[in-house]
This record gives sequence, C-alpha cells and structure tokens, in this order.
Amino acid sequence: MQEKFIEIKNLNKTYRGKIKALKNVSLDIYQGEVLALIGLNGAGKSTLVKILLQLVIPDSGEILFNTKLFDRSGIKNSIAYLPELFRIPPDMKAYTFLKYMGELSGLNKSEIQKKIIDISHTLQLEKWLNKPAKKFSKGMMLKLGIAQTLLDDYLLYVLDEPTEGLDPIARRTVRDIIKSLQDKGCTFIINSHMLSEIELVADRFAIIHQGEIINIGKVNELLRGKPVYEVVANVNPNLTQWQFYEYNSLWKCSVSTPEELNLLLNDLNNSSVKVHNISMNTLNLEDLFLQNIFARDVDNNKN
Repeated sequence: MQEKFIEIKNLNKTYRGKIKALKNVSLDIYQGEVLALIGLNGAGKSTLVKILLQLVIPDSGEILFNTKLFDRSGIKNSIAYLPELFRIPPDMKAYTFLKYMGELSGLNKSEIQKKIIDISHTLQLEKWLNKPAKKFSKGMMLKLGIAQTLLDDYLLYVLDEPTEGLDPIARRTVRDIIKSLQDKGCTFIINSHMLSEIELVADRFAIIHQGEIINIGKVNELLRGKPVYEVVANVNPNLTQWQFYEYNSLWKCSVSTPEELNLLLNDLNNSSVKVHNISMNTLNLEDLFLQNIFARDVDNNKN
C-alpha cells in the first residue's frame, strides 16, 4: 500500500470580491505517484498549488506533510515548481539563469556545471545556453523552465502545463524524464489542459470544478480499454436524461453499452433531432472530464 505523502484537509479560500476559489477541498497524495489536477480556467487548480507551495494562505483547512519524508523546516527546499507562465529577464542568458538557480539550490560549482551540461543535452538546449531569453521561442522557454526544476533532487515536482508548446519529440522527452524520476520515488502534481498527454503519464486524476473536487480516480481503472459510443448532434437536444455537452460547435453524448446507445437514438428520433455522427472509441480523459463537468452543472442548475 502506498504511503501518504501529503494530506490536504478541508481547504477553503475566498478572494476579495467574494470569489470562492476552493470549497472544502480534501485530497491525499501518495509517494511516488503522478497526480493530474484538471479543470477549466478558474476552477481553483492554481490556488490549490499556491497553498501547497505556501505562497497563499487558506482561510481554513490544513495541509499535512509526511514528516518521515519531509523536513518540516525545509518543505520549500523539497519541492520543484514550474509555473504556467515561466519567464526570466529578457536579456539574461540561459546559462547564467541556470547557474544562478543552481547556486540558490546550494549546489557547488562543479555540480552546477555538470547538471547544466547533462540537462541541456537531454532537453536539446546546448545551442541556446549562451543566448538571451528574448530570443527564445515559447517551446524553448518552457524547456528552460523544465531545466531549472531538474538542477537538484526533489521529493515533489509541481508542474503547470509542462508540455504545452513543445513539439512531439520534446513532449516524449518530458514524459521520459517524469517516468525516470518517478522510478526513483519522486512524486508529481501536474496541472494541464492537454488531457491526451496527461493520460500517458498520470496514475490518478482529480477533476476540480468551481473550487470543488468532483471526481478522483485511477487512470488505468477508469479509462484504458473501456469502449464508449459517441453520438454527435447538430443542435443541443435538451434531453435531461442524457448528458450532452458542447463540442466543437456540435453536441456530443457518450454512452458505454449498446443498450444505452439504442435508447439514446430512440429518444433523439422521438425529439426529431438529427444525428451528425455515431462512433465507437475508447473512453479518454477528455470525454470523462467533460461528462463530469456537464453532470455537475446540471445538478447545480436543479438546486
């Protein structure tokens, strides 16, 4: 049984203007897992991460770190963080920045030099080390942000959109890095809208919607290998018994059995709603996410 790494208990946070960012959020994080936090913009993901990093103070609730693994006086020194909008001063060179970050981490000169060489080779940053940040593309800047999280050995890696803007080869490299560190016992919390990427690395996901966690599950148990029938209509059928959600200007509903598919098609026919497309696929995280969001919004509208 995995050991609890961090326990998040009943966190609440309201910002000025009475914006409730978090509502009684409770979540256990286990040592050595990759946990994906997924949600719409403004769902509360960043607030949860900032509280975890002790950058924001919650109104109530607590976060308990496993004291057998963390030094209570050095929690921040045990966490690597990649913010979503990673930037450095435009005239600063990549090497200068990484050297500075290595010094802040307490590494000696030889350790910093070796780390920079190894990391820049892995991320294909060698040719960019002596270039100023203002010449970096979005993808290269993200690689630099990832590089600074790898300068030292950490217990926990908190990564916000770690592959958005990267090419397919670089995305695979990042996945390989995550897997390699996980094999060493490191734990990851990843925020991302790239759900197809999350499926490839995450052990569990937590869906956050309007400040609440509405579903938590293991990716391999809820997704992999499960068939799903997708029915797409041109307009919103407004059938309360079915969970249609807007998708690329169309309306989609997913069901898991042939029997449900037949019932759905009968209801659409009785309502004179034309079907745009029917397909059978494997359930993916994007569909599961949209289903959960839709179901919660429908429940809230009923109350």
